[in-house]
Amino acid sequence: MSAIHLEKLGLASKKCTELFHRTMISQATVSSGLEIQKTIPDLRRKVMLSHLSGESSFRQLFIDLFQNTSASVNAPDAFPKMAEILAKQTSVNLETIVSASMIVLSHSTADDVFTAVCGLSIDLTPEKWESELNLQRTVSLQDVFDKGTEAIKVSELASLKNRLGNKSLPDRAALLFERVPIRLHKDIPNDESSYYRESRLVEVDKLRHKIVHEGKLQGLTLQEGVDAT
Repeated sequence: MSAIHLEKLGLASKKCTELFHRTMISQATVSSGLEIQKTIPDLRRKVMLSHLSGESSFRQLFIDLFQNTSASVNAPDAFPKMAEILAKQTSVNLETIVSASMIVLSHSTADDVFTAVCGLSIDLTPEKWESELNLQRTVSLQDVFDKGTEAIKVSELASLKNRLGNKSLPDRAALLFERVPIRLHKDIPNDESSYYRESRLVEVDKLRHKIVHEGKLQGLTLQEGVDAT
């Protein structure tokens, strides 16, 4: 094994370690969002009490609304039920926000991982990625004389690495697993959400796109965020 290849392996190992640490910290932060499930009942109770006690402005708004209408509703008697409904909706809204955040942030982590690992694969086995190069690209004869064909190839592969971030996450995953066969975790059953499927990655990628670019929050449950994460 050549000294150059050993140097590449050493650099790749260092990058892998840095990537692993980034991923663990990022996912630990995201996973802490799961703790919100434990606080929902207490949150709902506190929000309801804030409405009933008048701490929030909604109680007076509710009373004024019915005093200024002809509706035959006793506002003080009807308000507790309304306060309960409002508290429940607040907790649902919070779950939606947490779910959306978990999906978007986890996608960012996966984005970092696939981009970095594709880059490492290009560095260590460049011959497997040559098919992704534009073989019809015009190269000046001066560059051929000055740099040589190998240097030009290295430059083109480096450019490919820089462009990988423009591809969708599923596309990057497909490119990687065409060259580096995926090794599925033996302890993850294939019916679990964390079991890798390309189709599932596409689903989550589309969901993240809807959240970020289409403002899709309505109806997004906390369980969707947990499964996607």
